[in-house]
Order: sequence, then C-alpha cells, then structure tokens
Amino acid sequence: MTGFGKAVVQAQGLSVTAEIRSLNSKTLDLNLRLPRQAWSVEGVIRQQISAALVRGKVDATIQVHYTELKENNQLNLALLRAYLRELRRICEEEAIPQEGLLEAVMQIPGLVESEPRELNAEEREALMKALENALNAVISFRRREGEAMAQSIAYLLEKLEFMRQRVEELAGKRKEYIRNRLREALLTAELREAMDENRLEQEIIFYLEKSDIHEEILRMQAHLSHFAETMRSDGPVGRKLSFIAQEIGREINTIGAKAADAEIQKLVTEMKEDLEKIKELLLNVL
Repeated sequence: MTGFGKAVVQAQGLSVTAEIRSLNSKTLDLNLRLPRQAWSVEGVIRQQISAALVRGKVDATIQVHYTELKENNQLNLALLRAYLRELRRICEEEAIPQEGLLEAVMQIPGLVESEPRELNAEEREALMKALENALNAVISFRRREGEAMAQSIAYLLEKLEFMRQRVEELAGKRKEYIRNRLREALLTAELREAMDENRLEQEIIFYLEKSDIHEEILRMQAHLSHFAETMRSDGPVGRKLSFIAQEIGREINTIGAKAADAEIQKLVTEMKEDLEKIKELLLNVL
C-alpha cells in the first residue's frame, strides 16, 4: 500500500497542486489538508480518496494558488518588493539571468491576499482533476510494487509446496518405521506373554493414529492451492490472503507438534520462516 502521487492542474487564473503519500496500515487512516476555498467539497474529496485507496496511512495535501489577481484579491506589495530585492541581489552576485524573475516571485504563497471564497465550477473541476491524477499516480505506484511482491510471494509458495511434498514423503516412511520400533520396544520389554498379538497391534495403531499427520499435510496442500487461486483474483484480496496464511500456519504448527522426526522438524522450521516472510509481504497488500 506504499505509494506517492503528485499532480498539477492549471485553470483560468488558478493553479491546483495535489500531493498524496500512502504507507502501510490495516485500515484507512486519512490525513487531509485543504485550503479554505475547498472546505465545502471536503466530503467529496474524502470519499474519492477512500474509494480509490481503500487502506493505508494516507497523507493528502491540496494547494490552490491564484495566478491572476481577482476583484477581491490584494497584492502584498511590501512582501513582493522584499522578495524581488533579495532575489535580484542574489542574481547579481551569482551572475544569474533575471528574466522571468517577477513571474517566479508571483508563484510564492502569501503574495496575494484575498478574502475567503468558495471555488467556482471551473475551479472545482480543476481541483478534482488534480486529485484524480494524483490518485492515479499512487495507484500506478502501488500496482508496480504489487507486481514485484506477487513474484516474491509466488516463489515462497513454491518453496512451501516443495517442502510439504517432502514432509509427505518422510511421513510415509516414518509410519512404517514407528510401527517396527514400537513392536520391537514392546516385545523387548518382555510383554509378549502379558499381551496378545491383537492387543499389541491395537496399541500400535492407536499410537500411529495419534501421531498421524496425513490430514494436516492434505489440508496444507488445499490451503496453498486456495492461496495461489486467490492471488489471481481481481480486487482487494489482502485480508483474505492473510486469513489463508493463518490457516497454513496452523497446519504447519500441528505437523511440528505431532511429528517426532528430526527431518520433518527441520522442514517445519523452514516452512515457518518462509510463511512469516509471506505474512510480512501481505501487510502491503490491499
């Protein structure tokens, strides 16, 4: 949700500058700064920003500069002369051409003093156009960042699926290994006479079922497929992907808790690490 956009729109006697910056946030936290002339359309502006950006800590600033004197405007001559005097001195000392100096000074805020008034229809149109262009720039910035993140997440998903398949292979071998070890342990404990063959087999099956991770492996596979499918969906999917990532993490934790195997535990640790990387990336996804 990181992004930046700036746009300038000129109208008759008016220049509007819109600047928007967005950072990561679970909700929309909008800080809007407007000139007095635009207070009447603040609600419309907030609604447009909310609809376009959805989430993020957003700082939006809109500035209005008059390029021509209006009937209710007064030029601050004392301030204008002070600016010109200092700038001419600097130009002479640095051998800088003074062409266009007056036009440049007239762009400085505060030179034109006016009574507060609402924007007319043409001026409001220029303001909304500047806002729209700035929002489009932020969205374009977000889209480029999102494409890069999607590649990183896809790579991490492939790693998780590869490790899941490896866990599945190890789990199949582990089941037969545990069965043989349990049988040997019980028989060497001189329980052959105290326990018949059927009871021995029942105890082994009970233990194997208690430590079986096959269902967790299958659910993790389903969650990974669901995650990849959701990534290809249109519209905001960040929250949904976060929920699916939580389910993937739950299966990984259960596998780690039930599987008393060094190789599987090693894979579980690596899967947790990659899943955390995915969760960090999802903080920046709408």
